[in-house]
Amino acid sequence: MMTGMGGAIVGLILLCIAAAYVVAAIGLLKLQEWARILAIVLTAATLLILGLGLFDVFRHPRMLFFFGVFVRHVVAVAIDVWILVYLFQPNVKRAFGATGF
Repeated sequence: MMTGMGGAIVGLILLCIAAAYVVAAIGLLKLQEWARILAIVLTAATLLILGLGLFDVFRHPRMLFFFGVFVRHVVAVAIDVWILVYLFQPNVKRAFGATGF
């Protein structure tokens, strides 16, 4: 029963994260500044989690045996860094009507 409750809680958390991504995507399509900031926050959080996962791969040398895990983390980190760099471009900030951040 405890495992089922834990799974339900994790599922609810993941559902909330997915909903945040959907809200950000809709806002980005409408060029809303709050959506750009939400996308930056979500991407930075994902980058942090992926970075910890990449650190975990290096912490356990036997995990390097699973080369696909390593490659997946590196590719995902590169994509998230590219997204952050893109969202901070001056012309992108202007398109979203940003005045500061």
